Amino acid sequence: MWDHRIDRESRNPGHQAFEKMVADQYLGEIVRNLITDFMDSHLLFTVRCPVEKISNNYSFHTAYMGSIMEDESEELSTVDGIFAAEYGIATSLGDRQIIRALCETVATRASRLSGAALAALVLKSNANVSSASVALSGALFDMNRKMYENTIATLQEQLIKASAARANIHFQRRNSDLIGSAVTAISI
Repeated sequence: MWDHRIDRESRNPGHQAFEKMVADQYLGEIVRNLITDFMDSHLLFTVRCPVEKISNNYSFHTAYMGSIMEDESEELSTVDGIFAAEYGIATSLGDRQIIRALCETVATRASRLSGAALAALVLKSNANVSSASVALSGALFDMNRKMYENTIATLQEQLIKASAARANIHFQRRNSDLIGSAVTAISI
Protein backbone atom coordinates (compact mmCIF):
# COMPACT_ATOMS: atom_id res chain seq x y z
CA MET A 1 0.00 0.00 0.00
CA TRP A 2 2.67 2.53 1.03
CA ASP A 3 5.01 1.42 -1.75
CA HIS A 4 2.24 2.06 -4.27
CA ARG A 5 1.62 5.50 -2.79
CA ILE A 6 5.33 6.39 -2.99
CA ASP A 7 5.41 5.20 -6.60
CA ARG A 8 2.22 7.03 -7.55
CA GLU A 9 3.46 10.31 -6.08
CA SER A 10 7.01 10.02 -7.43
CA ARG A 11 8.54 11.81 -10.41
CA ASN A 12 8.61 8.51 -12.31
CA PRO A 13 5.49 6.45 -11.51
CA GLY A 14 5.67 2.84 -12.64
CA HIS A 15 9.46 2.80 -12.84
CA GLN A 16 12.23 1.79 -10.44
CA ALA A 17 9.90 0.08 -7.95
CA PHE A 18 12.74 -1.77 -6.23
CA GLU A 19 14.73 1.44 -5.75
CA LYS A 20 11.71 3.03 -4.09
CA MET A 21 11.68 0.20 -1.51
CA VAL A 22 15.37 0.40 -0.59
CA ALA A 23 16.90 3.78 -1.48
CA ASP A 24 17.72 6.43 1.10
CA GLN A 25 15.71 8.94 -0.92
CA TYR A 26 12.45 7.07 -0.27
CA LEU A 27 12.77 5.28 3.08
CA GLY A 28 11.97 8.34 5.20
CA GLU A 29 8.92 9.01 3.07
CA ILE A 30 7.68 5.45 3.58
CA VAL A 31 8.03 5.95 7.35
CA ARG A 32 6.28 9.34 7.14
CA ASN A 33 3.37 7.73 5.31
CA LEU A 34 3.16 5.03 7.98
CA ILE A 35 3.21 7.67 10.73
CA THR A 36 0.46 9.76 9.14
CA ASP A 37 -1.67 6.66 8.55
CA PHE A 38 -1.18 5.66 12.19
CA MET A 39 -2.19 9.20 13.15
CA ASP A 40 -5.33 8.99 10.98
CA SER A 41 -6.21 5.70 12.69
CA HIS A 42 -5.63 7.29 16.13
CA LEU A 43 -2.77 4.91 16.89
CA LEU A 44 -0.25 7.72 17.39
CA PHE A 45 -0.38 11.04 19.20
CA THR A 46 -3.63 10.61 21.10
CA VAL A 47 -3.42 14.25 22.17
CA ARG A 48 -4.37 16.75 19.47
CA CYS A 49 -1.18 17.87 17.75
CA PRO A 50 -0.10 20.01 14.79
CA VAL A 51 -0.08 17.92 11.64
CA GLU A 52 0.98 20.45 9.01
CA LYS A 53 4.72 19.76 9.00
CA ILE A 54 4.57 15.95 9.27
CA SER A 55 1.93 15.96 6.50
CA ASN A 56 4.32 17.52 3.98
CA ASN A 57 5.78 15.02 1.53
CA TYR A 58 9.40 14.10 2.24
CA SER A 59 9.42 16.04 5.53
CA PHE A 60 10.58 12.97 7.48
CA HIS A 61 14.18 12.61 6.38
CA THR A 62 15.78 9.19 6.13
CA ALA A 63 18.57 10.51 8.36
CA TYR A 64 16.05 10.64 11.21
CA MET A 65 15.59 6.88 10.90
CA GLY A 66 19.23 6.18 11.71
CA SER A 67 19.14 8.46 14.75
CA ILE A 68 15.87 6.98 15.97
CA MET A 69 17.05 3.39 15.55
CA GLU A 70 20.28 4.15 17.39
CA ASP A 71 18.39 5.69 20.35
CA GLU A 72 18.94 3.25 23.23
CA SER A 73 17.80 5.63 25.97
CA GLU A 74 15.02 4.44 28.26
CA GLU A 75 12.77 7.35 27.28
CA LEU A 76 13.81 7.35 23.60
CA SER A 77 14.77 10.99 23.96
CA THR A 78 16.14 11.29 20.42
CA VAL A 79 12.73 10.42 19.00
CA ASP A 80 11.11 12.94 21.33
CA GLY A 81 13.63 15.61 20.31
CA ILE A 82 13.13 15.08 16.58
CA PHE A 83 9.34 15.27 16.80
CA ALA A 84 9.36 18.28 19.11
CA ALA A 85 11.94 20.26 17.11
CA GLU A 86 10.93 19.34 13.57
CA TYR A 87 7.17 18.96 13.83
CA GLY A 88 6.11 20.63 17.08
CA ILE A 89 4.61 17.33 18.21
CA ALA A 90 4.76 16.17 21.83
CA THR A 91 5.14 12.40 22.03
CA SER A 92 4.37 9.84 24.69
CA LEU A 93 6.76 6.97 25.35
CA GLY A 94 4.27 4.70 23.56
CA ASP A 95 4.33 7.00 20.51
CA ARG A 96 8.13 6.96 20.50
CA GLN A 97 8.22 3.15 20.72
CA ILE A 98 5.82 2.87 17.77
CA ILE A 99 7.83 5.36 15.70
CA ARG A 100 11.04 3.48 16.44
CA ALA A 101 9.39 0.17 15.49
CA LEU A 102 8.17 1.68 12.21
CA CYS A 103 11.68 2.93 11.39
CA GLU A 104 13.19 -0.45 12.24
CA THR A 105 10.60 -2.33 10.19
CA VAL A 106 11.14 -0.20 7.08
CA ALA A 107 14.94 -0.29 7.46
CA THR A 108 14.98 -4.06 8.05
CA ARG A 109 12.84 -4.69 4.99
CA ALA A 110 15.09 -2.45 2.88
CA SER A 111 18.25 -4.13 4.14
CA ARG A 112 16.85 -7.63 3.59
CA LEU A 113 15.75 -6.74 0.06
CA SER A 114 19.16 -5.19 -0.64
CA GLY A 115 20.97 -8.27 0.66
CA ALA A 116 18.82 -10.57 -1.47
CA ALA A 117 19.42 -8.43 -4.56
CA LEU A 118 23.18 -8.44 -3.96
CA ALA A 119 23.14 -12.22 -3.57
CA ALA A 120 21.23 -12.55 -6.84
CA LEU A 121 23.82 -10.39 -8.60
CA VAL A 122 26.72 -12.38 -7.19
CA LEU A 123 25.11 -15.68 -8.15
CA LYS A 124 24.09 -14.45 -11.59
CA SER A 125 27.56 -13.09 -12.33
CA ASN A 126 29.30 -16.42 -11.84
CA ALA A 127 27.64 -19.79 -11.25
CA ASN A 128 30.82 -21.18 -9.62
CA VAL A 129 31.29 -18.48 -7.00
CA SER A 130 33.92 -19.39 -4.44
CA SER A 131 34.12 -15.92 -2.92
CA ALA A 132 32.81 -12.45 -3.59
CA SER A 133 33.61 -8.94 -2.49
CA VAL A 134 30.84 -6.40 -2.22
CA ALA A 135 31.14 -2.69 -1.43
CA LEU A 136 28.16 -1.01 0.23
CA SER A 137 27.50 2.70 0.44
CA GLY A 138 24.55 4.80 1.49
CA ALA A 139 23.30 7.10 4.21
CA LEU A 140 21.65 4.39 6.29
CA PHE A 141 24.65 2.08 6.00
CA ASP A 142 26.79 4.97 7.19
CA MET A 143 24.47 5.86 10.08
CA ASN A 144 23.10 2.55 11.22
CA ARG A 145 25.08 -0.59 11.93
CA LYS A 146 21.94 -2.78 12.18
CA MET A 147 20.96 -2.02 8.60
CA TYR A 148 24.43 -2.90 7.39
CA GLU A 149 24.45 -6.13 9.42
CA ASN A 150 20.98 -7.15 8.14
CA THR A 151 22.08 -6.61 4.55
CA ILE A 152 25.22 -8.70 5.05
CA ALA A 153 23.33 -11.45 6.91
CA THR A 154 20.75 -11.71 4.13
CA LEU A 155 23.44 -11.76 1.45
CA GLN A 156 25.29 -14.54 3.26
CA GLU A 157 22.09 -16.53 3.95
CA GLN A 158 21.17 -16.44 0.28
CA LEU A 159 24.64 -17.44 -0.87
CA ILE A 160 24.71 -20.33 1.61
CA LYS A 161 21.25 -21.46 0.46
CA ALA A 162 22.57 -21.50 -3.09
CA SER A 163 25.57 -23.59 -1.92
CA ALA A 164 27.94 -20.76 -2.72
CA ALA A 165 30.90 -19.99 -0.53
CA ARG A 166 30.66 -17.38 2.17
CA ALA A 167 31.07 -13.89 0.71
CA ASN A 168 33.82 -11.56 1.83
CA ILE A 169 32.10 -8.28 2.58
CA HIS A 170 33.91 -4.95 2.58
CA PHE A 171 32.09 -1.90 3.88
CA GLN A 172 32.73 1.28 1.92
CA ARG A 173 31.99 4.62 3.60
CA ARG A 174 29.79 7.12 1.75
CA ASN A 175 32.42 9.84 1.33
CA SER A 176 35.15 7.47 0.19
CA ASP A 177 36.25 6.53 -3.26
CA LEU A 178 33.62 3.95 -4.23
CA ILE A 179 35.14 3.49 -7.69
CA GLY A 180 38.43 2.48 -6.11
CA SER A 181 36.60 -0.05 -3.97
CA ALA A 182 34.78 -1.42 -6.99
CA VAL A 183 38.05 -1.90 -8.85
CA THR A 184 39.55 -3.59 -5.80
CA ALA A 185 36.49 -5.83 -5.44
CA ILE A 186 36.66 -6.89 -9.10
CA SER A 187 40.33 -7.76 -8.82
CA ILE A 188 39.89 -9.97 -5.73
